[in-house]
Amino acid sequence: MSSVLWTPAPTVFDLRSVLAEVYGDTDTGRTRWSLTAPDPIALIHFGEKVRGIVEQFSILGKRIMMTDCGGVYRGSRDDIKSVARAAEAKMFDHIYDSFGWAKTVILDTHNDAWSLSRFAEFGGSKPTGGRVDRNYEDINNRWRQMLVAARQSGKNVILIGMTADEWIASQSGGQDKKSGRTVRATHYSPLPIKVDVTVRTYSQLKQGGGKSFLSVIEKPWMNAAAGGMILTDDMSNFPTTMSLITGTSAEEWK
Repeated sequence: MSSVLWTPAPTVFDLRSVLAEVYGDTDTGRTRWSLTAPDPIALIHFGEKVRGIVEQFSILGKRIMMTDCGGVYRGSRDDIKSVARAAEAKMFDHIYDSFGWAKTVILDTHNDAWSLSRFAEFGGSKPTGGRVDRNYEDINNRWRQMLVAARQSGKNVILIGMTADEWIASQSGGQDKKSGRTVRATHYSPLPIKVDVTVRTYSQLKQGGGKSFLSVIEKPWMNAAAGGMILTDDMSNFPTTMSLITGTSAEEWK
């Protein structure tokens, strides 16, 4: 059975690229975890606190190229839309360009990127009328096309995400209350995103000072047994996480 139109299914896992999301509260090591992925790295951020972190990796020889796509959008909806469209075009231009030379592309944060796309489409955070499915059709298609290109490029794409307060619904009809915990901020995340791997980051103070970083594998892709694994400090990084999920060597993900 053979045909030039088809490709035989592989018998050995030999793919070294992944679409991953790492999310967590601020200052829990999301960017730090992402920068442990293989270089060259394209870091597309939106005024995030990357300075003070990237230097720790670049000084050791890791090749990192950066661009800031953040901005402040004020004025009428038409004014905001005009400026945001140019900024969104810059963002996608940099993303597509990075597929040609980077091994890892980091979007810090995808929530900010999605917010920029909404401003570019609506001149605000949401449309003022019409059907939701039609309102978001063009914006979703732009993101889907980018993510398809990302998978076809064979690059690692890491989407850094935010958290939001968890709310507990009142059982008595009263006011909802905060639980005191945070959860993945799904209400302003890109709808088309379906990642292979999801990791949540945490941090805690060490005795005697300093901070300890840890991560939890929430979506383990190929290895369900890796779900819920907690990795701490030197183990909390991209190569170790991917080795546990895929059953391959961490060296192959560096």
